[in-house]
Amino acid sequence: MKKKIPAWANGAALSLCEILIAILLLINPEKFTRGIIVCAGVVLTILGIVSTIGYFRKPPAEAAQQHNLAKGLCLVGSGLFCVLNSHWFLITFSALSVLYGVAILLLGVVRVQWMVDDIASRPANGNGLPEALRLRSSLPQSSCPIRLPHHA
Repeated sequence: MKKKIPAWANGAALSLCEILIAILLLINPEKFTRGIIVCAGVVLTILGIVSTIGYFRKPPAEAAQQHNLAKGLCLVGSGLFCVLNSHWFLITFSALSVLYGVAILLLGVVRVQWMVDDIASRPANGNGLPEALRLRSSLPQSSCPIRLPHHA
């Protein structure tokens, strides 16, 4: 019997990954952005090759309606441009990577807040975690700088 991973654990993992990516992006935006652009280029190139091969495997009438050859060639061209000219994006959009890092960091922090609020609003299901959060929210405001929703 498989254990089901709780939704809050998935949210926590996603939030932590977003925060980690944002911190890496803020520490060394040029290298991190270049790596992301090259990875995106590789994915685009692979998708383009698959689309182009798919065009030649279909009957002519069906292939003409789906335009897979044009899509595939555009994807391959875009992918190769990203892989071979990743520095172009860095020169053209120099401040974009820092702004993107700040935005991801803020979104990660907001998701952590949503996750804690969601966990705190649920009844305890054996692990006692929501009860611990409720106890924290019932402390006097002067001793608790983090405000959680008040529960009756």
